[in-house]
Amino acid sequence: MENLFCLLNLDNGITGYGNCNPENEVVGVSTRDTLEAQNNLDLNLLIGQSIEDPGALINSLYPYLKKVPTLMAALDIAIWDAWSKNLGKPLVEAFGKKIEPLPTSVTIGIMDSAQTIREAKEFIGQGFTHLKIKIGLNPDQDIQRLRLLREAVGFGPVIRTDINQGYQPDDFKKLVAGCENLAIELYEQPIRADRFEQMDSLSPELKKVVAADESLHDEINAVELAKSGRCGIFNIKLMKCGGLYQANKIAKVAEDNGIDLMWGCNDESRLSIAAAMHLAYACKQTRYLDLDGSFDLAKDLVSGGFKLKAGKMIPLDKPGLGVDWL
Repeated sequence: MENLFCLLNLDNGITGYGNCNPENEVVGVSTRDTLEAQNNLDLNLLIGQSIEDPGALINSLYPYLKKVPTLMAALDIAIWDAWSKNLGKPLVEAFGKKIEPLPTSVTIGIMDSAQTIREAKEFIGQGFTHLKIKIGLNPDQDIQRLRLLREAVGFGPVIRTDINQGYQPDDFKKLVAGCENLAIELYEQPIRADRFEQMDSLSPELKKVVAADESLHDEINAVELAKSGRCGIFNIKLMKCGGLYQANKIAKVAEDNGIDLMWGCNDESRLSIAAAMHLAYACKQTRYLDLDGSFDLAKDLVSGGFKLKAGKMIPLDKPGLGVDWL
């Protein structure tokens, strides 16, 4: 995994930190694409401007970077970090906190049942209470794996699933029926993004527990999804949409339409993970966190950002994002 970092220096000595993870399979932008866009960026769009109007700064950059959401996210995060440091407040307090700390889920990839159970027990032993299980290759095998997992861990831990566009509608219906007594909390992106209209064949009750991920990249997608009623949950990732400013536009669409919010991530530094957490707690539709992307990184360039308590992500009482450059 590769992460790129951005440092934004103010003339009063404050530095805002940002970063991005150009995971091409998720966001359609590579590290090379991101670096090329950075090399071509006219820094005069930022130099000499005031940090007191972060929205104006971001809007000046967006027309040039809307096709490179990774670089847009890194700059956006650095701008908001610097802005809230300049105010002397944690970013969530500067935004206006609306949600108390929530537990994040931790992800278990596609593997056999024995490995799944072993990894789940390790996470539970570390204090995590929410598990997200990657599935989507075969509904019969997925049902069996989820049943064995539930038998092994009981009904204490919350189980979510991520289907990663792997099913046809009939496969998804079969999975849901087979998991009826397993207390599955939600189903993330069961159908391919380019065929998401197939969700129309599902019941309204089932759509409410479906989270759109690959189908949701920007405010336009959010409006279309809200109008269609094809999901009850938006999974917002800063790397997909281009940072906090664009993410907040998606969150406002969710609020206007009674759609719940889930905040997800790639394998990112705790810097951008903290940024997503701060905005999540400032949005009243937030119900779910899936912000585990920094836990398995071999190396990070910052520390802090949040603390974990029984799986809950808790912001630090420090200005900005609360991260320290190592």
